[in-house]
Amino acid sequence: MKVTRIASHAAPAILLALSSLTAPLTAAEANNLLAALKQGGNVIVVATAKYDWSSRAEFRNEPTDCSNRTVLAETGKKQARLIGDGFEKHKIPIEKVLTSEFCRCVETAQIAFGRAELSDKLNTVRGITGDERRRRMESLRRMVSKPPRAGTNVVLISHRSNINKALLNTSPIWGEASVYRPDGSGGTELIGRVRVEQWATLGATGN
Repeated sequence: MKVTRIASHAAPAILLALSSLTAPLTAAEANNLLAALKQGGNVIVVATAKYDWSSRAEFRNEPTDCSNRTVLAETGKKQARLIGDGFEKHKIPIEKVLTSEFCRCVETAQIAFGRAELSDKLNTVRGITGDERRRRMESLRRMVSKPPRAGTNVVLISHRSNINKALLNTSPIWGEASVYRPDGSGGTELIGRVRVEQWATLGATGN
């Protein structure tokens, strides 16, 4: 897997593994990734599950009240359940789940993990310009460079636009996870990307 280092203003250098968006994990890659996840020490960035495009409030630049309302499409709810089922099946340890304040991310977190700690640092950069846009992008880069507590992983749920612009340089698909391994010295390496449907069989022979 080809690896390159990028740097940004006021942010640590980040090691990014350049991999195809659509290429499935090989059996060896899946086994290695699962072992790393079970060991802990990773930051897992999950793109929001698919949401209902008719939910007009979700297109605002600021979050809205998420109580007593659902914004995920039925497909998105299924995606979130598959993510959660995969973590539970493989007994992947989680220290905390941080999410954007927007309802689509909060709902993804609640369905997948049953919990959500809100962070405005993960709010969408869509429709945002200038210093605030740069602040959110730099915040995400710093978050993937901060090691979690030993033996655990941290999950960040954010927007596809944020992950595209700040990290991958390509838009992840709905619910896709990018797994980063902080080195403890301000750097981090992208060690794998997992599509929703891959969680159930991650690490299985012939995956």
